[in-house]
Amino acid sequence: MRFSMPLTIASFLLIALVARQGFAQLDPSDVAGAWLFDEGSGNVAMDLSDNGNHGTLVSDPAYVPGVRGTAVNLDGPASMRSATNGFPIGSDDRTLAFWVKAPSYKFGDTWLAGWGAPDTAMVSAMVLGLNRNAGGVLGFWGWAADVPSTTVLPDGEWVHAAFTYDSSSSEITIYLNGDVDAQTTIPTLNTPAGTDFNVAKGIIFAPLNAVFDEVVVLTTAASQAEVRSLMAGNIPGGPVGVPALPHWALIAMPTLLALAGALVLGRRLKLSSRSQGSAA
Repeated sequence: MRFSMPLTIASFLLIALVARQGFAQLDPSDVAGAWLFDEGSGNVAMDLSDNGNHGTLVSDPAYVPGVRGTAVNLDGPASMRSATNGFPIGSDDRTLAFWVKAPSYKFGDTWLAGWGAPDTAMVSAMVLGLNRNAGGVLGFWGWAADVPSTTVLPDGEWVHAAFTYDSSSSEITIYLNGDVDAQTTIPTLNTPAGTDFNVAKGIIFAPLNAVFDEVVVLTTAASQAEVRSLMAGNIPGGPVGVPALPHWALIAMPTLLALAGALVLGRRLKLSSRSQGSAA
């Protein structure tokens, strides 16, 4: 079998790119809770962590196609509730990440996912429309700290949302589809122990009619590479996803493949021309 040198070089570069970026490895011991909603039926969402925070699905939500496998349609009265064994409390480092798809994101004061004591605002949660601003923008709601994001979410589309809190810098970072969308320093968090973790439950804020998938809570402030790895489906205890490549790599891949194809075609045309010349 003969191999084209340009194609071989292009393939090697692609493999090297994937290997270099690869998977941001997450330590399973850092996972406080992870719910993939791949059960397909029933009212229990299994937690992949070692903490046993299996979720109760309230009001019989429907299972629907998700980003990978199935997801749950938490349509207003429906929600998920779990215990918070092993969750970050006080001012501990933390990460919350999930996929969500809603017919409309233009709601004010709408709870997406989080834990804590809402009656005292001692919470750690992702919401839509802080302070009743129904502009379709994510926000972090925490004790004495509200952090709005910037990008308006596209109605009817899946989005991957995440926030991280780094206690060493008191910095909240909000990620949208793996990119930093807001970042600021806040007063120290103070999230109490012994509360429930809730997805799409109203509590003080109104609930959202939306589909949720791959909800993950970590006891560390994930790096951007780790957030992208979660976005790609690389969750400890779950099936292996795909390499979490940065946007520039995804853009470069088609160009590199097209260049390799052009070089191969040019080489073949050159060889064909030489063959025809020799026959003449």
